[in-house]
Amino acid sequence: MDKTSEKLTECERKLVDVFYENITRENSGDFKERCLQIIGEALDVSHINLFEYYQDANTARNIFGRFTINGGWQKNDLVDLSINIILWWLRRVKANQVLIYNDTKEIANNNIKSLLEAEGIKSIVVVPQFHKNTFYGFLGIGESRSHRDWQAEEVETLKLAARLIHIVNDYVHTKTLLSKTRELAKEQKMILDCKDIALREILTQMEREKQRIKDDIQANIDQLIIPGLEKLRSGNVTGEQIDILENNLRELTEPAPTKVYSRAKLSPREIEICNMIRNGLSNKEIADNLNITLRTTETHRNNIRKKLKIANQDINLAVYLQSRGQ
Repeated sequence: MDKTSEKLTECERKLVDVFYENITRENSGDFKERCLQIIGEALDVSHINLFEYYQDANTARNIFGRFTINGGWQKNDLVDLSINIILWWLRRVKANQVLIYNDTKEIANNNIKSLLEAEGIKSIVVVPQFHKNTFYGFLGIGESRSHRDWQAEEVETLKLAARLIHIVNDYVHTKTLLSKTRELAKEQKMILDCKDIALREILTQMEREKQRIKDDIQANIDQLIIPGLEKLRSGNVTGEQIDILENNLRELTEPAPTKVYSRAKLSPREIEICNMIRNGLSNKEIADNLNITLRTTETHRNNIRKKLKIANQDINLAVYLQSRGQ
């Protein structure tokens, strides 16, 4: 093995070592820089650049550039290339062609030739980069000190670097995507948890409402329906009382002032009279239906007004009771 082969073998070993060292890092920038510097030093070239292709921006973005000066590597100005200028070049690397020119004057395209002459590059090798069969950039090395007869081993080393950069890019992209997917899954779980909490709250409110309706209906039955049925059972019932019972049955599921009756601590007789008042019966009609005197009926009305705390107020008792049942 000659010295050149030994040097390239050592270069490839260093590339693989750097690759394994950086494969678990989320930022591939440091790997690219070290990788390309190793190549530049091993191949002893004047220029090395890494471009990424951005079709939407119509440019090849120069993301890494180095050149040698006085034996040392210096950072190059990262100048993006317009697709219109390098279209001839781009068509070939997108077709997965490796461009090898020992003398850049042999390049058939004047735009490319002028671009390289402006940089003083006399010889060049360009290796395309693909990600899952999609072209995304190219890696290039150039020599400005003299024309160079590029060796097959040197081109293979450059291809290795391009593959390793691709693998690291893919790994970082996959890891970033996985992280974003996990964050999205976490966010979606949080949203689902919030929805679950809201749903449970809605169901709880529905159960409370169902229980409230059930309690209201039961109170209507206990305070308005049962007393009427007892009168029917005794046979001592008037036509007005039957009408009241019918109305109460029709309004069984409707709100009734039963809670008002309970809070005011009305007696069963007072509740019965309130129910008659709500249904529009006069004092005389109430007295006749209950077989009590008119004076007793008026006394009951006064006591009801006191318990409801509307005594001595200009409030119609029938309207008041009807409004409390809405």
